[in-house]
Amino acid sequence: MRDVAIVGCGMTRFGRLEQSLLELMAIFSLRALDDAGIERVDAIYTANMGSAALNKQSLIASALADNLGLIPIHAENVQNGTASGGSAIKNALLAIASGHYDTVLVTGGEKMRVATDRVLKDFISTMGHFEAEYVHGVTLPALAAMFARLYMRKYGVEHRHLAMVAIKNHENALKNPYAQIHQIISMDGILLRPESRLNNPVIASPL
Repeated sequence: MRDVAIVGCGMTRFGRLEQSLLELMAIFSLRALDDAGIERVDAIYTANMGSAALNKQSLIASALADNLGLIPIHAENVQNGTASGGSAIKNALLAIASGHYDTVLVTGGEKMRVATDRVLKDFISTMGHFEAEYVHGVTLPALAAMFARLYMRKYGVEHRHLAMVAIKNHENALKNPYAQIHQIISMDGILLRPESRLNNPVIASPL
């Protein structure tokens, strides 16, 4: 197996952007290619789970390859829920390590605010188990909350510890010009009482 390296990267800022999903993916793909000093690659792996349902574009990888002027090229979309990005990188790594390709462009993107909240929540809920979760209205935040409660019970984690994660994430976002929110938050701003009361509305207790 050959050694593999990431030689370039590109991003756009997070938020409610005017460009289409395909336009956004083309922008940060070109930025990555420019950063790497590469004009052509052997293959494209895109990471996306919602383009067909939300953006009316089922062959997003092929559409991106055409948009970038890279046809003919192997173009493949990796759809693996919230792990789509990691799976696309893994597939590219294996393709290069095996010697099948020398250079691969991995591009991940989602544009979900093109749909109504009802459609969006229903789409996201399809990542759950259909017979055991989806048909009973179980949402991903509800599942995360149940896992959080189990984790808190097993390891003695408290609400203030969960708040510390949010504080750390906000501090990290200040270092990234592409982050959607640039705002310092404090423990006092999150918790009214350490045991349960939150200044922010509860999505699914304890989150």
